[in-house]
Amino acid sequence: MAAIAKYVTVDAPVERVYAYWRDFTHFPDFMPHVNEVTAVAGDDSRTHWKVDGPLGVSAEWDARITEDMPNEKIAWASVEGSRVENSGVVRFDAKGTQTNIEVALEYDPPAGTAGELVARIFENPEQQVEDALEKFKEIVAGW
Repeated sequence: MAAIAKYVTVDAPVERVYAYWRDFTHFPDFMPHVNEVTAVAGDDSRTHWKVDGPLGVSAEWDARITEDMPNEKIAWASVEGSRVENSGVVRFDAKGTQTNIEVALEYDPPAGTAGELVARIFENPEQQVEDALEKFKEIVAGW
């Protein structure tokens, strides 16, 4: 599995930063390749992800929140049998009116067409995560 860790400081209180991140339906707002994230009915810890790629190819998977500590930490992992294996954790550290965020991701792109899609999505995964965090920072500061 490949791993990425990034940090950013957001000019917003931890409660706002956590609340925005915890609502995974916001992810398409700051992650350009994420098309849609929906809650799975009857399970508030599970989400369904749709990612658009080049030439109309897409990938989908379900993920489950594995740990949720309000205003401190959210961890998640793709569910067993997902075509795109991934997991991550985001930690929130309150610093007065600002919040430090640490994001750690692991992913294992599958083979075949979906693997090619994921490889293109993650052409430069560290830069993409960094860009997404900068966009997140801008959005949440004004939210």
